[in-house]
Amino acid sequence: MASVIESPFNETYADYEENYGIIAYGGKLVLDLGADRGSTASFFLAKGARKVIAVEGNRVLARELRTECEKPQWKDLIVPIELWISEPAHIENLITTYKPDVVKSDIEHWEILFPDCKADVLKNVQDYVMEIHDREKELKLVQWFTSIGYESILIRSFGSMHVSGFQRRTVLYYFRKLG
Repeated sequence: MASVIESPFNETYADYEENYGIIAYGGKLVLDLGADRGSTASFFLAKGARKVIAVEGNRVLARELRTECEKPQWKDLIVPIELWISEPAHIENLITTYKPDVVKSDIEHWEILFPDCKADVLKNVQDYVMEIHDREKELKLVQWFTSIGYESILIRSFGSMHVSGFQRRTVLYYFRKLG
C-alpha cells in the first residue's frame, strides 16, 4: 500500500491523489485556477512541480493563500494571485503570461469559459484537469477539447448532490493533448 503524503494544511492528500494524481508533475509549472488557500498548490509541489501559479477569486481564501505563500517553504514556489475568473481573457492572459505545462481548474461553473478562449492559446498547455459542475457543461467541454486535439478522460464522478435546492452532478476530467 502506498504511503499517504501529509499536507501542511492538516489534511492528507488522499483525495488530491485520486483527483489529480493522473498527471506526472515532476518539473512542471502548474496554473492552479481555484487554488483555495493553497492546499492543492502544496500537493502539486509535493508531487514534484517546480512552481505553482495559484489563482483564487474568493477574497477570504486569497488572503489565506497570500499568508501561506509568505512562509519560507513556499516563498519562491507558489505565486499567489487574487483574481475572480469571469471572462475568457482572464484565462488567456494567465496562460500567455505564465506558460504553464498543466492547468488545474476548479472555478465553480466558470469552467464554461474555456470554449470561448482562443484555441491557439489553450493549445500551448499539455494537460488540463478540470472539475465540471453539470452535464450540459460536461458535454460541451468534452466536445470542445476533443475538437482542438485533446483526449478526454473521466477521472471521477461525484454523482448527484443537492446544492441550494438544485441537483447537480460534478465530474472531474483530464484533457491530454494528443500528438
